[in-house]
Amino acid sequence: MKNTKRKLPSWKSLSLAAAVLIAGAQAASAKDLPCTPQTQIALSDITSRIILVGEMHGTNEIPGFVGGLACSILREGKPLIVGLESPASNQLALNAYMDSDGGEAARAALKSSKFGEMKDGRSSRAIFGLVESMRQLRRAGAKVAVAGIDISDGAVPEPLFKGEPIGSGERDAVMAHNIESRARVNKDHTILVLAGALHVSRLKGVPWNPGFEPTAYLLQQRFPLYSIAFAFPSGGSYWTCHRVAGSGPSPQGTDIVCGMNTASQGQARIDDGDFNTWVSLGAVSASVPMRE
Repeated sequence: MKNTKRKLPSWKSLSLAAAVLIAGAQAASAKDLPCTPQTQIALSDITSRIILVGEMHGTNEIPGFVGGLACSILREGKPLIVGLESPASNQLALNAYMDSDGGEAARAALKSSKFGEMKDGRSSRAIFGLVESMRQLRRAGAKVAVAGIDISDGAVPEPLFKGEPIGSGERDAVMAHNIESRARVNKDHTILVLAGALHVSRLKGVPWNPGFEPTAYLLQQRFPLYSIAFAFPSGGSYWTCHRVAGSGPSPQGTDIVCGMNTASQGQARIDDGDFNTWVSLGAVSASVPMRE
């Protein structure tokens, strides 16, 4: 007589089935994350998990674009680290805010920390809005973190002689190292970095320093990366700091003045190999420091 006793599924097959169900649920929830994806760049065109976005500090639109790109990545179910041009020594303050409820006390703590003290557009209200949007997405179930990738406060060596460019050179070398470290440790994460366009250039040298080695130039020698820049032909405004003639304490004998600037002619697209792609933003508007 033929044995018709049913064979029970093994624990291995049950575990596999459960994993498939969980993965399906996670994929469905990722697609439903409460954010608005950007539409200017197809993710399929981005050929590296390290993405560097070069900005003109102090606008609303560029951090907004990064938030949209982060949304696009997270909705694909990919874990993400958003890197900011903020000293790595600010990491504990960023972690505390990302783990918080985003309430008034948490906002005040981040605002009063070293993270909130920069007046050149790197601690703008738009940058805070980007951090807040990542906090909300984490609470909604996304696997996302925010990292400071700039050189830590007090870590730049004193110059050996007047005019030695140790500050800028050391900063970019450290930023490249910090990005690489995050990428090596978090092998399944996309690393999305927002920094000044000067640091995101893949080419060596600037007009005032032919030997200058930007972050992207150094990093691409060890990791494949994808870099993005912006054009804003309609001009607009931005908030940043710049040097003016004066009797300030800097070696150049200049004062540093921070405030709103007019981008009357905008930033033109220049295809000289600096970046993988350009995104047109039309016009830009200034974002003031988060403490103002």
